[in-house]
Amino acid sequence: MATLSLAPKGESIQIHAVSTGADIHQTLLAVPAESDWKPEMVFLQAPGWWRPGRQITLFNGRYLEWREKKGRSDCTRVINLAFVKPEPVLQRTVAWRSMTVMALSLLVTGLSVYTAWLPGVLTGVLLALLSGLNSLRCSSASFQFVTRHGGVPIFALYRQRRDRERVEKVLKAIGIRGRKAWTLLPKGKARLAAEVAEHRRLADSGCLSQGAYEAAKQRIFSRYAKAKPVHSPTD
Repeated sequence: MATLSLAPKGESIQIHAVSTGADIHQTLLAVPAESDWKPEMVFLQAPGWWRPGRQITLFNGRYLEWREKKGRSDCTRVINLAFVKPEPVLQRTVAWRSMTVMALSLLVTGLSVYTAWLPGVLTGVLLALLSGLNSLRCSSASFQFVTRHGGVPIFALYRQRRDRERVEKVLKAIGIRGRKAWTLLPKGKARLAAEVAEHRRLADSGCLSQGAYEAAKQRIFSRYAKAKPVHSPTD
C-alpha cells in the first residue's frame, strides 16, 4: 500500500495495489526515463519573427513533451496526457494597447493632413506603422490545453490556417491518447490522489507556480466532493 501526501497539512489518500501486484504509484505518476521513450509523433511549429518555435513529441502512448524555444531560452515540459482535458480552448490574444496607439496615430495623421502640418503627418504615419506591426507581433491565436479537473493551462499550440490539416491531426491524436489514458486509471480515491500528485509533480518541475498548484488542488477536491462515491471490489 502506498501513501501519497497531498499537502503540507497532512492530507493523504491510501492507494491500494492492484490485483496484479504492480506498483500503482509508478504506473500512474512516474514519467519514463528518456532512454525508455518510444516516440510516436513529432510535430514542429517553426519560429516566426513575432513568436517562438514550438515542438511536441508524443511517446509511450500517453506522454507528451512540449518544447518552446525563443532565442537562447528553451522551455521543456513532460506531461501525462491522462490528466489533460482532451478538448483544447481556442485562445485569442489581442494587443489592445498597440491597436489604441495605432488608432490615435491615424487620428493625428488625419488632423495633420487637414491642417497641412507636415511634421504631424510624418509622425502620425510612423507611429501608426510601428504600432500596427507591434499589434501583429503580439496578437495570436492558440489552442490552449488545461489540466482535466485542475483547470490549469499547461501547454499550447499555435493555430495555423496554412497548416490546418496537420494541426487538426495532432489535436486529434492528443485527444485520443488522453481519453484512453484516463479510462485506464482506477476510480475513486486513487484517481483523486493521482490527479493532485500530477499537479504537484508539475509544480516541483517548475511548470506550475505554487499558487496555481494550490488553486488546482482545491478545484480537484471540490470536483470529487460533489461526485457520487465510487466503490471498487477491492475497497
